[in-house]
Amino acid sequence: MRTFELRVYTVRSKEALDVYVREIYPRHLGSFPMFGIEAHGFWTAREDVEPRFFVLVSYAAGEEPREGPSVSSPLT
Repeated sequence: MRTFELRVYTVRSKEALDVYVREIYPRHLGSFPMFGIEAHGFWTAREDVEPRFFVLVSYAAGEEPREGPSVSSPLT
C-alpha cells in the first residue's frame, strides 16, 4: 500500500513556471527513487490565476520520503 500526496508548487511568474516545468522539475524526477518517491503525474491548470505546478506522488505507506544522502555520505 502507498501514501499518495498532491504537491502544489507556486512560483513567482508564468515565465518562471515555464522554466520550472521545462527544465528544473524533469531533473527532480530522476532522483525520486533515491528518496522512495514515485511520480504519477504532473500538470498545470490553464485557467489558474496563480502560476502553479501540481504533482501527484506516492511513497510507501507509513513512511515519510527519505532525506537524501548528506554531502559527506557515500551513495549506497
